[in-house]
Amino acid sequence: MSKHSDIAKASPDQSSILAVSDTTKHYIRESISKNTKRAYASDLRAFRFWCEENKLAFPIITSYHLADYLSFLAHTHKPSTLNRKIAAIKYYYYINQNDQKIFSDPVLLETLKGIRRDKGIVQNKKKPITNELLKKMIENIPDSFIGCRNKALLLIGFAGAFRRSELINIQLNDLSFNESGLVVKVRKSKTDQEGKGRAVAILKGNTCCPVEAISRWITLTNITSGFVFRRSFKSGRLSGEPISSQTVSLIVKHYIGLIGEDNTEYSAHSLRRGFLTSAAQNHADIFKMMAVSGHRSLDTLKEYIDDAQHFVGHAGAGLL
Repeated sequence: MSKHSDIAKASPDQSSILAVSDTTKHYIRESISKNTKRAYASDLRAFRFWCEENKLAFPIITSYHLADYLSFLAHTHKPSTLNRKIAAIKYYYYINQNDQKIFSDPVLLETLKGIRRDKGIVQNKKKPITNELLKKMIENIPDSFIGCRNKALLLIGFAGAFRRSELINIQLNDLSFNESGLVVKVRKSKTDQEGKGRAVAILKGNTCCPVEAISRWITLTNITSGFVFRRSFKSGRLSGEPISSQTVSLIVKHYIGLIGEDNTEYSAHSLRRGFLTSAAQNHADIFKMMAVSGHRSLDTLKEYIDDAQHFVGHAGAGLL
C-alpha cells in the first residue's frame, strides 16, 4: 500500500509530520538552505555526542536535558550560537519525532533567558574593510595566477557588497558586461531562498577596477562556463568547484594582515560591511545602497550607516 493511501486513512485531525509522504518531507527539508543544513547537521552531531557522554538515550530526552546542554555550552558559546543549536535540535524533532512540546517548556526558555542576561547579547561585529583599506590590500597581491583570482575576488566581493555564499556561487553566465561596468545576477541569497534573484550593478573603478580584475581572471583561465571563483590544486590546475566560504575568509585575513591590521578582527563579511560603511561615509542614497546589498530591512541597514556616521549631524554639535 502506498504512503498516500496511509495518509488517506489518517484521521482529519492527525497533524503529525510523520504522516506526510516522503516527497512532502523532501520539500520540507528543502525549505532551508544548504548552509543551514550543514550547520544543523554539525550541531546535531555535537548534541548526540554530549548525550552519549552523559549516558542519555538520544533521541529520548527531556526539556531538562536540553536546559543542562545549554548550561554546558554557555561557558564557550555566544547566546546567538545557542539559539541556532537549539533550532537544529528542534528541527530534527520536528522532522523525525513530531515532538515540539519540550521546546516550549519554561525550564528551557528560562535557562536561555538567564544565559542571555548573564552573558549579554551584543554581537562582536567584525571590522569593515573600507575602500581605503582595500586599496592597500590590493597593492600587496602578487601578479600571479592565484593572485589574479584573489584580486578579482576581493574587488568584486567589496563592489557588490556580496555575502560569502553569493560571491562563491557567481557563475560566468551570471555576468553581463557593458560600457558602465558589470551587472551580476544573484540567483539566490540569505534573504531570497526561493531564488527570485536580483541584479547587482558594479561600476568601473578609477584606481582599483573590479570589472577589469574579473575580466582579466576570466581571460587568464579561459573559463567558458560554470563557477568563476574556483578551487585550485597545488599543480595550479583549477577545479570545476567553487572555492569554499572558509577560503574567502582566509584570503581576506591574509591580505588584511599584510598591511599591518589585526586579522582576527576581520572576516569575509568585512568586505560587505566595508562597502556599506564606505558608501555611508560618502553620503550615498540609502535605497541605492539597498539595491546593491540586497537588504530588505531598513533597520538592518541602519546599523551600518550608524556605525559610519556616529558624529555626522550629531545632536550635541555646538552645544559646548
